[in-house]
Parts: sequence; C-alpha cells; structure tokens
Amino acid sequence: MMISKYIKSLGLELEGGIYASDLYVFERKMRNKIADFEHYYKVGSDGSVDVECPDGDDQVCDDWISNIEIRFWHYNVNVLMDFVRELWYRGFVQNDTCGNHMHIRFINLIYASIFTDVKAHLMYLDEYKKRFGNNTKYMDRLENNYSRACLNQECVDDNVLKSLGSRYRMINLRSIIDKGYKTLEVRVMPYAESAEELIDMMMFNIRTIDMIIERYTINGNIVLKVLDLRDIKRLMNHNGKKKKIMIKEVY
Repeated sequence: MMISKYIKSLGLELEGGIYASDLYVFERKMRNKIADFEHYYKVGSDGSVDVECPDGDDQVCDDWISNIEIRFWHYNVNVLMDFVRELWYRGFVQNDTCGNHMHIRFINLIYASIFTDVKAHLMYLDEYKKRFGNNTKYMDRLENNYSRACLNQECVDDNVLKSLGSRYRMINLRSIIDKGYKTLEVRVMPYAESAEELIDMMMFNIRTIDMIIERYTINGNIVLKVLDLRDIKRLMNHNGKKKKIMIKEVY
C-alpha cells in the first residue's frame, strides 16, 4: 500500500533502548519478512538519549543498549506499521530523552518547496495543536531547542538558504539540502509509549502533509509563491536571486 498521493516513501528515525539479544531477534525476523531489509534499515546511537535498563540485575543490564537510534524507511505504509509493531513487541522502549523524527520523500521534489513558505509551517502547527493540544508531552516539544517551530518567514529562509542554518526546527528542510536525502524532516514528535502511539504519529503526519499540499495545489500544480527547491545549488548561491514558482495567488 503506497504512502499517499504525494508521498513516495516515509523514513522513521527512532531513539530508545533495547536489549541487544532482543534486537538480534527483531532483525532476524525482519530479514525474513522484508525483502532486501538491509537496504531500508540502519542502526546507530545518539549521545543525547538515555533509556534506563528496565531490569535491576546488573548482569542482565550488560545486554542493554540505552541510546540506540534506529532508522527505517519504506514505500509501503503497511510495512512501516509492521516494523513498528514488531520493534515494540521485541522490547523497544522510549522515554523523555527520546524523540521521533520522520523523513518524507515526495513523488516530486517540487512538493517539498511548499515548505519554504512559512504559511505551510503555521498550517502544520495549527493541526498539531488541534490534535495534541491537551497532551503536555506533545506541546512541550514545541518549546524544545531541537524542534521549535518557525513562526516567521525569516526563520524559514534561515533554515533553507544559509549553509549553517539551524536544522533544529519542527519542520526541517536542511535534510533536503545538506545530506542529499531529499526528504522533508518532521522533528517535533515526542517519545511514544506504544507502537500504536508511534503509528498514530506517523499517520497524523501523512494526513497533515497531504492536506497542506492540497491547500497549495490545483490538480497537482502549485499555485502559491514558494522557493523552487529543485535547483538547490543555485538557491545556495547567495549572489543569485531566489527563484519563485507561481501560477496565480489563491488561498
């Protein structure tokens, strides 16, 4: 099952803790279920993450990984959900030192250009508050130094156009420019207490990103002024003009 009309693939960047032995079992299970699993999967660590071993036995805790970072992406939303459910089933745990980042690759990079307009960020923020406004841990992420929202165009331009622009934003476009991922990164999601909560975050982002794109397009064509991210090298040339795309102004 494809991700959505506009989204080609979705990547999950999950921070947490897990026993090394359980991770081994999880990986073996996924290799049997997902063709070419290693192509989509990567494991690392994050020094800002610290998840305490759930067992009080020091010998048992020698097997505990307290700061793992697991990355997985796929074109199929059902595969992503299966991955998340199996990971939590195998004992993956998150706490308040953890965050969940989502990397969105569009069927056409031009749709990422929509998020060079601050109004797109404000639309996302409005939907986020509607959905999670009564949940403290979600609202706290908006005040976190790693995931604050851009509330004005100057902030978005800094994120897009400056070589040292901050990537620590609610919605980050540096992942399109700096590392060649060509993905829009959503950094605002907090730790999840279950697989279903993480899946709910994932589906919220798919629906919300699609809704924003629909507001900017007619029959797939962008109709509001945005920077054209398809020509990244020229955009990063500070002597050049910022090319904008517009058919007509509608809202």
